[in-house]
Amino acid sequence: MTNTVILTGTSSFTKAGLGTLSLRPASPNLNSGTTLVTAGTLVMGSSGGRVVIPGDLIVTNTGDARLGAANTITNTATVSMASGATFEMNGNPLSVSNFVLNGGTVTQTSTEFLTNAVFDARSGSISQSGGTGKLDAGMLTKSTPGTVTLTGRGSSAASGIANTVVNDGALILDYTQSSSKLADAGTLTVNGGSLVFTNGSSTETVGAVTITGGVINEFGRHVEIVTGRQL
Repeated sequence: MTNTVILTGTSSFTKAGLGTLSLRPASPNLNSGTTLVTAGTLVMGSSGGRVVIPGDLIVTNTGDARLGAANTITNTATVSMASGATFEMNGNPLSVSNFVLNGGTVTQTSTEFLTNAVFDARSGSISQSGGTGKLDAGMLTKSTPGTVTLTGRGSSAASGIANTVVNDGALILDYTQSSSKLADAGTLTVNGGSLVFTNGSSTETVGAVTITGGVINEFGRHVEIVTGRQL
């Protein structure tokens, strides 16, 4: 089913029930409430640059949110993922203010960028399906129990994850792409939990490393911190 009507108002919009709903308004949607996907698939947009989700997005249960074009969610939004949910980037870049990964899976199939100021990594994964997707974040925090696995790389040595903080749970950096994930001038702080480097090979250089607790492992072995800058 395809909806071409421009959404307005302040109420929330919910995609519930099985099946696929495509939002393809002729002009940007104007509704300011939260968009929820609780089941089935919501396809967001068909033309790059046209905002289809003007507010926050929450994907729960078995819901599936799929980008139909580039940047169809407003760049001030918070996108939240719950256990069992899926967010398909579908080859399209997305830049939002905050991304909360609290279960579920973000899939990248091409060279798309996921860019955000704050990445709240609680549990779940960003996975590659034959692509070389990228993750750039101003701050990534892992502060809850559970495991988060990231396979996306930074868009450049100067980009990637600028500041990484691990306080609890496990943050697994998967180097199947054999490319850097952490920004060269960024910071890495481990106060608790586990930071795990696995698969592939890559050198990570950061501006500063602080370790007050927790564990850093590479393929199950402890990693030596060289000169406070290079892992």
